[in-house]
Amino acid sequence: KNIINKDNFESSIAYIDINTGKLLEKYHVSHYPKVSLRHLIVGVNGEVFIGAQSFGDKTYPLIYRHHKGANSIEAFNADEHIWQSHQHYTADMALYQTILGVTSPRGNVVSYWDLNRCAWLSQQQMTDVAGIANPGDSFYLTSGTGCISDIKKGSSALNYCYSLAWDNHLLASG
Repeated sequence: KNIINKDNFESSIAYIDINTGKLLEKYHVSHYPKVSLRHLIVGVNGEVFIGAQSFGDKTYPLIYRHHKGANSIEAFNADEHIWQSHQHYTADMALYQTILGVTSPRGNVVSYWDLNRCAWLSQQQMTDVAGIANPGDSFYLTSGTGCISDIKKGSSALNYCYSLAWDNHLLASG
């Protein structure tokens, strides 16, 4: 795959006035120059959680948070092998109470993160996992292999598999 401008891009998050289009605030992850910010989800208190991709051989954090008005974007904390297990890629994110769920189909992993500490909690393997949503009391996961999993906190997954292929991004509605 040919990546355009991988050595010369500037990834940021921007706050824009929806009525005027005026740029209100803009923040970069300049200390991680090979990180491309890709996925956003906003928490109930207005915090923005960000999933990223990275380029090259070096391992970088892939999950960040920002509070509007804060001076910088904060990287979540995890050991290098946790970031490596995501294989430089996040696909989708969902919130459940104080937990952030993040998928990585390249790594075949879904990871769970403590929002209060910005730290890794746990992860589990799921082949080609991409979509994640929270319809209320659990996480639903979808994969490119056609499986849908219902992960309830503290219990095992319920899996349903179909002759379909799901792609990135899942949204709970209703």
